[in-house]
Amino acid sequence: MKALATILVDHVNDKARSTRLHIATLANDPKTDAKTKQYLQQCVGLYDQILGHWIPAAKAKMADNDYSSAQDYIDVVPSNVEMCERNFDWSGHVKSPITPDSKAIDDLAKVAIAIVKYKTTHPAPPMN
Repeated sequence: MKALATILVDHVNDKARSTRLHIATLANDPKTDAKTKQYLQQCVGLYDQILGHWIPAAKAKMADNDYSSAQDYIDVVPSNVEMCERNFDWSGHVKSPITPDSKAIDDLAKVAIAIVKYKTTHPAPPMN
């Protein structure tokens, strides 16, 4: 289970990294309107938190077999993704160009959370 949890968190990281690159590309595209660029820039900051803090912290805690703390860190990923999407929803007139990416990260993160939570509640028996 530890290997599966690690693989899933790595996959969340990879998807977040590719989405962050997609967001930056859209934000720098001259064809993207100013309002959309504004919301995309806010998303860049949220994804920077995911990639720069939440996922590395979760991975470090998993390496230390501290799955309870790892769960706390990985739990934040879907919240950041949702905040990014909400920026567009609240605008009332700007549609998010990254909704499919956001959904994929949200789904992956929730599976990773479930496995990390399982490791928290079902630790491996001690080796004798």
